[in-house]
Amino acid sequence: MKISKDFEFAAAHRLTLPYDSPCERLHGHNYKLRITLEGRLNDAGMVMDFKELKSIVIEEIISVLDHQDLTEFFVINNHIKNATAEIMSKWIYDRLNKRLPELHKVQLWETTDSMAEYP
Repeated sequence: MKISKDFEFAAAHRLTLPYDSPCERLHGHNYKLRITLEGRLNDAGMVMDFKELKSIVIEEIISVLDHQDLTEFFVINNHIKNATAEIMSKWIYDRLNKRLPELHKVQLWETTDSMAEYP
């Protein structure tokens, strides 16, 4: 059985690219994050209570990334040059996987039509 829950947060970043791009200037996104768990149903008939999942994701991810300059955050904490959706989705997966062994995948939309998925 798989379950998913969606979250939103706002943040800014700038990218360092080997070509000219407006993305090299500081700009923001309203990110959409989908967390998918996979597992057996517990005695209550759930993979996990959505309320518990929400609490973990807010504590581990949303409260950390919301209204941040992601460029600074990722450079300082992970020595990563670009806070791309790809880098961020893997970082979110790795961080949540410590607390959610049922974690199946992370999907992160940077815009309504651009998304990265890990794994």
